[in-house]
Amino acid sequence: MSEAKPISIAATGVSKEFRYRGSETLFRLLQRLIFGGAIRSKAFRALSDVDLAVAKGEVVGIVGNNGAGKTTLLKTLAGIYRPTTGEINIQGEVAFFAGLGVGMVGDLSLHDNLYLYGAICGLPRLKIEEVFDEVIEWAELGEFVEAPLRTLSTGMRGRFAFSIARHAEAENLFLDEAFTAGDAHFKDKCNRFFEQRRHGPQTILAATHSMDFVRQFCTKALWMDHGRQMAWGDVDEVLQEYKAANDRL
Repeated sequence: MSEAKPISIAATGVSKEFRYRGSETLFRLLQRLIFGGAIRSKAFRALSDVDLAVAKGEVVGIVGNNGAGKTTLLKTLAGIYRPTTGEINIQGEVAFFAGLGVGMVGDLSLHDNLYLYGAICGLPRLKIEEVFDEVIEWAELGEFVEAPLRTLSTGMRGRFAFSIARHAEAENLFLDEAFTAGDAHFKDKCNRFFEQRRHGPQTILAATHSMDFVRQFCTKALWMDHGRQMAWGDVDEVLQEYKAANDRL
């Protein structure tokens, strides 16, 4: 009997509520000035009582329709948002990617952006120098090293960013639709990356609309709907429930 792996990501009763002020009309302004009172705020609950325990090295696919709370969950687990209620325990560092290439500068060359984005990914300068040639080769952009980033197509920029992000050394990797763009050739290369990571030490949480990705690479799945945790656990069972719910719509 194999020894149970330690828990890398734990969430207990995690909820997230956003508060915002309603629109301030001239009538409401005059009413407050005459009768007093404060501007009323409204609340929107983006997450409700999420419970997770993800073992070290697992690859978790987070599925759900638009507005399901996938991105909010990742940002809350990553510490970008503070949970309104509940507890989160993360073992090790987190690298969070929501939209590859965010932080790059269009007027800088690929050479300079590799160092810039590598730093954003948490790579030390010595590590960047070590993998520099491999990053460019994997992205198939050798002839564009000194070209301004803005001269590259969207697909080329995505390839470049992903090639750098592959080297993120954080124990926990959070991806928010970060690998869905690009042509079939790029997706094949991404698939090989995830196949290599499937049984590695890095814990991966990936929000995605690709059921094929979840089936092929994930060890567990989480279905979110309007901020609620609908199903969690076995990939086939979770995807069946998710598909059945969508078929009823």
